[in-house]
Amino acid sequence: LIEAAIVLGVVGLVIGGIWVGAAALKNNLRLNNAVTGLTMMKDGAGSLFTAYVIEQLGGFDINRNSTSIAAGIVPADWVKGASIRDPWGESLDITTSIADSYPTRIDICFSNVPVSRCKGLISRVPTTGSDMIGVWANPTFYTTLPISHDGPICNRSHTQFCFVYRPKSR
Repeated sequence: LIEAAIVLGVVGLVIGGIWVGAAALKNNLRLNNAVTGLTMMKDGAGSLFTAYVIEQLGGFDINRNSTSIAAGIVPADWVKGASIRDPWGESLDITTSIADSYPTRIDICFSNVPVSRCKGLISRVPTTGSDMIGVWANPTFYTTLPISHDGPICNRSHTQFCFVYRPKSR
């Protein structure tokens, strides 16, 4: 009876280890998919929504999801009808804004981002480069680049988490 309990305990530990490993692998695949998709949308939106186009369209935080989907700049597996869903199934929005207190910009916004996902995204997404303005992690806009995942940006969950890019001039 004791041997059976030991065997069952060992089997349970092995299954538990496999379960934890599979969950970590699934999360890493989602993060990699998110970074690839974000890069695709950033590049596509930068060409589709130039500064000139954004200024002609006008507005502040104007949702551009339908235009982005129609233009094919959103990964196909992220499109759910007329909405965009990230690899975790949360809504994602692509918005544009003309200059206000911040420059004319393109925002790619993830929703309901827990601390672990924040750290994963910030550690994988390049937060330097001529087109990166900063990251809006509700309620704070971080513009000191590069952004560290160990800094205050990822010390809590965020309802909205946006990568903010400077559009091409024309």
